[in-house]
Amino acid sequence: MIAELATGWSFQAADASIEIFGTKGTALLAGVDLGSKDHTESGYLRLYSSDQTERGWRVSPIVPRFKTGGFHQQNALAFLDALTTGGTPPITLEDGRRALAMILAAYAAAASGREQRLRDFTD
Repeated sequence: MIAELATGWSFQAADASIEIFGTKGTALLAGVDLGSKDHTESGYLRLYSSDQTERGWRVSPIVPRFKTGGFHQQNALAFLDALTTGGTPPITLEDGRRALAMILAAYAAAASGREQRLRDFTD
């Protein structure tokens, strides 16, 4: 799959603030930027696949953290709380490893022009 990820932080109440366009479909994510978090009410993640037998958009039931009160500054406060109390931080070392594996796989895919498996980058 070849894909393009388009996002920006200057959106003001945009319909889709993160867009991924690929050779086999499209994913649109809304309500995840500060400008549109209060204006987007439903259908946050919409997916379109050219492999579907019936053409059209499918709406995922996923709700972004913005809609449940999970704002960026709360992660910093939760991290400080974890340091103070010895609790679990909001983002774990394993979360960081998975994010790094995804980034390394994306770079390898761009360099090779071939699909990469995330498990090849997790060791």
